[in-house]
Amino acid sequence: MKRTLQGLSSLLVLLFIVGSVSFAQDAKTAITNAYNAAQEKATAGSYEEAIKEFEDVYEDAEEAGLADIQELVVGQLPRIYSAKASEAYKVFQANQSLETIDAAIEAFQDAQNAATEYGESSIAAQMANNIPQLYYVKSLVQFRQEDLEGASATLDLAIAANSNYAQAYFQKAIVMRNQGKATTDVVAMFDQAITLADMYGQGQVATRATNQAVQTLLSAGAQTVQDNQLTRGIDLLTRAAGYETDEADVFFRLAEAYNKRSLYNDAVTNAQKALELESGGVADKAKIYFELGFAYQMQNNKDAACSAMKNASYGQFRDSANHKMEFELKCPGTSGS
Repeated sequence: MKRTLQGLSSLLVLLFIVGSVSFAQDAKTAITNAYNAAQEKATAGSYEEAIKEFEDVYEDAEEAGLADIQELVVGQLPRIYSAKASEAYKVFQANQSLETIDAAIEAFQDAQNAATEYGESSIAAQMANNIPQLYYVKSLVQFRQEDLEGASATLDLAIAANSNYAQAYFQKAIVMRNQGKATTDVVAMFDQAITLADMYGQGQVATRATNQAVQTLLSAGAQTVQDNQLTRGIDLLTRAAGYETDEADVFFRLAEAYNKRSLYNDAVTNAQKALELESGGVADKAKIYFELGFAYQMQNNKDAACSAMKNASYGQFRDSANHKMEFELKCPGTSGS
């Protein structure tokens, strides 16, 4: 009887072991099949479904102690998240809406988080590098929609994510200018873009930022001179000239301001510089010659003044130049001489 009980006990243990092995094998088969099904979803571009199914496979494999399948899932998920993010950006490119760029940003953030969680540092870094650019793109959409406050806030996010992002500083300056922010603050933002662009070899961005800084200072300086705030106007225009610009209008406006300040030597110097840079025809140069002629006139240099006024006698400056030559300077060849 004792031997019979011992034999029965051994049989039960054997049956339990066989049953456990069979159950484990069935579980591995089911999880493997689920893995393959998730892979098919990913290949078909059904990324959302694939991610959900792979995450379920990971949990089931962890419960079943199938570390090899877990490793396979870890190798797949970050790449599928990345593919989903790329697809989201393609959707944005097709319609350029705020909703789709927001969806793309969220998808890239999810991909970064997944890659970090599963130890794929290269994918995580790639996603992180894309996010500031996506914020920049979003700001352009907002700018086109005249949502300047929103564009500014989004650019702040781009800069916070990448403090060396020259293009974001450039666009921030553009937005600030359209918001009517102080000229000095706008130009400071352009200067930051120039500094970073030069540092990282982004010549095109540096050139655009330089040109826009000059135009900002020129516009503000010209208006300030027109308002007879001459010291401030000259300061702004001198800053514009400091960018080694080839913008003739900067030096013309300086000549104009210096004439108003009765600083005729400076007016002559800047007018001559403007003439060197002006590539237009006689009508474009007329306004510069007029300022040059006036400066010479106030220096009592009649010959030089008459010569300059003769060249100013075109377009809208024709009558004013002719009046000076005939009635004030009494230049040779005029009825007043």
